[in-house]
Amino acid sequence: MDDLDKKLNTHFAGKVVRKDLTQKIKEGANVPVYVLEYLLGMYCATDDEDSIRDGVERVKSEVINGSGKLEKTGLASDREAKESIETAFRFFKANSRQVSGTISTTTKDYLMHVQDIHGVGMTGELSLAAFVALCSGALCRLTLSQLAILGSISIGGTINKVEELASVLQVCFDAGAKKVLLPIVSAADIATVPPDLFVKFQISFYQSAEDAVFKALGAE
Repeated sequence: MDDLDKKLNTHFAGKVVRKDLTQKIKEGANVPVYVLEYLLGMYCATDDEDSIRDGVERVKSEVINGSGKLEKTGLASDREAKESIETAFRFFKANSRQVSGTISTTTKDYLMHVQDIHGVGMTGELSLAAFVALCSGALCRLTLSQLAILGSISIGGTINKVEELASVLQVCFDAGAKKVLLPIVSAADIATVPPDLFVKFQISFYQSAEDAVFKALGAE
């Protein structure tokens, strides 16, 4: 390790990851590079060679072999948010083949990290967005940039409308969203949204959870 690497690890302890580690794991890993980098950041952000070696093995075990389980992080003790993610995963296991026949729910494990970036509190309406995220990871395809995914689903696939649509869209705008996926059942509530707010977005309506995935991935 050269002097620059030592300084980086000293001043940014726990945040520096060797780029060559990604190449060591990439072959045989059926996940996007950004997922590998996230996992390496969790387990290998150190200059201790033994810890790095152990971390690499743990990442390999998570991205190469799996048994169809889901690990959730970032939810703390929020019961509604956890239940929403569980609903999404059960729906994903039952219906992912309607999105793509290449998705496996038995030979891969899934990791989902949820973050309350603005510190306003976690929402319990995560099921639809979580389903899209699971499909995105399984297919190794990113969603569209600056996209807000609104609405939620039940375990049976019923799409729930967005409550207080105007307020929710204002939050989306404040967060930097430019595109919004909205359930068709909320179309009637567009009249409650101030015109100067509505025109800030590129709105797309979806009729089912699978339809939302295709539009979120730009594959419609």
